Amino acid sequence: MVEIVIWVSALLLLTQLGLLGYLLLSKARRLKMERTIQHHYSKVLPEFLAYFHGQKEEAPAMSIPLTKKRKIIERVLDKAVDQADMELDMDRIQRTAHQHLSVTYHRHLKKGSWSQRVNALYYIEDFAMLDLKTEVWNHLNRLEQNDEEYRQALRVLAAFNDERMIPYILEQRDLSIGLVKQLLRRMHFDLHEQLIDIMTENEERVPYPLQMALITYCGEVGDRNLIPFVESLLTHVNSEVRLKAMRSLTEYRYISDPVLLFNFFHSPYWEERMYAARLTGILTLSQYKEELITLAGDEQWWVRYAACHAVKRLPDGEKLLNFTSREHKDLYARDMAKRTLTLKAGG
Repeated sequence: MVEIVIWVSALLLLTQLGLLGYLLLSKARRLKMERTIQHHYSKVLPEFLAYFHGQKEEAPAMSIPLTKKRKIIERVLDKAVDQADMELDMDRIQRTAHQHLSVTYHRHLKKGSWSQRVNALYYIEDFAMLDLKTEVWNHLNRLEQNDEEYRQALRVLAAFNDERMIPYILEQRDLSIGLVKQLLRRMHFDLHEQLIDIMTENEERVPYPLQMALITYCGEVGDRNLIPFVESLLTHVNSEVRLKAMRSLTEYRYISDPVLLFNFFHSPYWEERMYAARLTGILTLSQYKEELITLAGDEQWWVRYAACHAVKRLPDGEKLLNFTSREHKDLYARDMAKRTLTLKAGG
């Protein structure tokens, strides 16, 4: 019995030593591979950067095994595209990516592991590999799960301004507002115009998250060509749409006609009253000072706060706040005016 225990213990010890040896050998191989890749990367990076900057006419030659070459090229291109403040020839970057990476990424999208597919999609976008646009589109239509792989495939096609994206996202009802905004930031203006035209002509075709994201995006990007579209939504039947439009106008810090704001001072929705006050302050619309003083006594704290801070922005704001703090019939209005004056005095 003791002999059996000894043999079993010895076998377990040998197994553990064998496993430890394998792990150490694998780690040594990985470190050696990394040192080799880093050595070649450091050597060819200056040559490639000179090529991307137009200082050399020919791309550097690389007599390196394919697996190492791919990793080196990925690092070189990643370094190049990170230098956004420098003038680079994107055509040369795209040609280099196509020459060294397209075949591998095409294979990864078809037969690679999940991590290989996702990494390929990120690099395809970063390196603007338009030659793989069709492969990414086909890959998107093969995906069944709404995960990061799916989201990145959408981002790639948006970055490539693929017109098939418009009918595709119009059919997707469960895309998040955050993801749609990411897609919009990548698309060119002509696709934005298509979406706006569709929403204007037949709003029901546009999923609600896409509507919200599009309105928000207009204000964030600050493109004044989109202001008429945003202002047209101020009379929308949906209060959420109106609020998004008002918020976008505060981002623009502009409204074509102050009359568009008048009804919002009397809105049953406190958020609209708040945005009306906020936009009035941003634009210093003195014609609405009486409405602001009225809103200083609003039942909602945020409306009172926005109204008094809007008054503070007006040319005679301090005088109006002093009057409000003494003479307003509402106790809360007087208190908010005093607080606002104190904040003003405190810098």
